[in-house]
Amino acid sequence: MAPTRFQKPIGLGTPQVVGADALPHAQSASQGPVGWGATHPDVPDPYVRELRELGLDLLQLALDLAGIVDPTPASDGASGLISLARGQWFDAAISGISMVPYIGDLAKAGKLPKYLRSLERAVELAGKSKKAAEALLPGFRKLKEALDLIPAGVNQQVDRMKSVVDQFLLTRVPTMALKQLPDISHRFKFSTTSAVRNGKQYQVKQASGRLGIPGNVKTHREASEKLQTKVSGGSGDDAGHLIGNQFGAPPGSQNLSKADAPLHAENLSRQNWVQNQGGGTYHDLESAWAEQLQRGTGIDVSVYDYFPQGSNRPSFRSVEWKEIHPDGRVTEKSLDFMNPHTPDASHRAGSRSQQDIPPTVDSPQTDNVTHVDFVKKRKIE
Repeated sequence: MAPTRFQKPIGLGTPQVVGADALPHAQSASQGPVGWGATHPDVPDPYVRELRELGLDLLQLALDLAGIVDPTPASDGASGLISLARGQWFDAAISGISMVPYIGDLAKAGKLPKYLRSLERAVELAGKSKKAAEALLPGFRKLKEALDLIPAGVNQQVDRMKSVVDQFLLTRVPTMALKQLPDISHRFKFSTTSAVRNGKQYQVKQASGRLGIPGNVKTHREASEKLQTKVSGGSGDDAGHLIGNQFGAPPGSQNLSKADAPLHAENLSRQNWVQNQGGGTYHDLESAWAEQLQRGTGIDVSVYDYFPQGSNRPSFRSVEWKEIHPDGRVTEKSLDFMNPHTPDASHRAGSRSQQDIPPTVDSPQTDNVTHVDFVKKRKIE
């Protein structure tokens, strides 16, 4: 059999002659087969290897940011595993500390300079490589969700990250709705139990979770309004949230009958309408929480509505919460709220007339709300 002639890549000299039973040996330092050039669609992107590392950085950043706003250890645990896999023992140690809720929020701040550099380098690569920009886009969207949960002005490096991510998304996806707010409703937990308090038996509805910043999280107002009618329609009460809609909490299951809703709607109960609306005591507490959240304080709450045996209306509400301050301090507070029935008002019927309940006092039946400053913990005269 005649020898086989193999043509070497262009520019490498004369053809090489080898036997039919031998393989040709490449003599070229070329990165690909004959005909590859810098614009060939299958040429490896020169930034792929660096992009892979940056991608892990951005994933880890998103997990750590989620850990700051999510007190459960799941996010931090995943971040720690990534650090270990990459051989970054110091970062893994920091993530281990962060698995203890609240204590590690400041420890994580030691990573922010590195993450900011990675973020800026990722944007730089995206400007040089279309493939890089396409690969980074999903990660930047996730980062925006995590960053939007942290209030502005708390940390300069976080504020810079927000600016970098928003600019990247506006440049690559001009029509993207950057105001799509993250849905944190899954972070809130609901349960029912029974308890004895002051010698009386109650059924207790509980709602708990870390509050989202009003205006920075998705609300569920439409679903709330549908369920509120079932909870309080015709009762003279409001259907008040245990954890307010403005903080990102869901109302609860929509598949409830009007008879079952007052007791079994997870995040709604019949509530004294004065207490629930502007100027009411519970409304004032929620307003105080909103102001603290905007200043960078994290707030973790548990709310308990106590229903007397055989009643579908709670007689009082007990609230416990932690305030996690930007400097790392944690304070714990609690308040109890009576849930009395209301008399008729000029603009609406009260729960007493609607439910045929006689007044407990003859007079006065107006202007008898006590206003409280929940920050200074004192009555407002």
